[in-house]
Amino acid sequence: MDLDPTGVQPDAHIWERAKRWAFERTVAIYIRKPDGSPKQWGSGVLVKFGEAAFLVTASHVMTIMQERVEILLGAMTPNARGLVSLGEQLVIRSEEDKLDLAIARLPARAVDELARAKAFVQHAAVDIERLMPQGRYLVVGYPIEITQTDHTMKTITIGQFTHTTMLTNSDSAHPGISIAVANHKDSIARDREGGRARPPDLHGVSGCGIWRLWANDQAGDLDQWDETWIRLVGIEHRTVGEAIIGTMASHFFEMALRTQPTEVTLSPSGVTVRFP
Repeated sequence: MDLDPTGVQPDAHIWERAKRWAFERTVAIYIRKPDGSPKQWGSGVLVKFGEAAFLVTASHVMTIMQERVEILLGAMTPNARGLVSLGEQLVIRSEEDKLDLAIARLPARAVDELARAKAFVQHAAVDIERLMPQGRYLVVGYPIEITQTDHTMKTITIGQFTHTTMLTNSDSAHPGISIAVANHKDSIARDREGGRARPPDLHGVSGCGIWRLWANDQAGDLDQWDETWIRLVGIEHRTVGEAIIGTMASHFFEMALRTQPTEVTLSPSGVTVRFP
């Protein structure tokens, strides 16, 4: 389901490519219920710094780890093969209310399984600035309301959600920590057939990515747009009024550097990060 607050989509060529690119790097997070069946729990983004791969999501999504349940990652693509277990990986969570963020380094086995259907955000596509430019932004995730799980047939019908938006001001966003994008109540929702639909409840998108497709100063060159323009700018953690709030991407980059053995090399071409 697509949500567009302006009623006018960006160039269709850009729009479809941007959605596909973002969903290739977005996973649905499930937990294993006591009876063995999966239950949808949230969303997350796959990120790679050098050779180290991470799941990045919201901290409150991962509080379930305290109950020692199995975490499963759903690639949510037609060629995906079931759900991928996160295993016994250590999850690093922020305990601060303002910084709702969690990361887990993915084991090689999970990376190999996910790579059959998914891609990973490289660190060059992560915007670590604390002041975001105005432009066109995109939120993508998996609302529970529009995902259907048939436990008898052991099938999951994908409930993809995209929201085209822009930066906004919110008292719930904290300077240098949070990013806020608009979530207008009168947004036009389109279902899979292109018809109008009621916007879904966003429970389940927590932990998904907030992406910038382009900044306003790039708008004059949209005929040259490609996926290298896309930047991961935040990880969504809640909706307040007419704003979607996320933790700025710079914080999970810093969390990864603080919690993992790293080697950082500066060169004229940029920053190289290696995780043993």
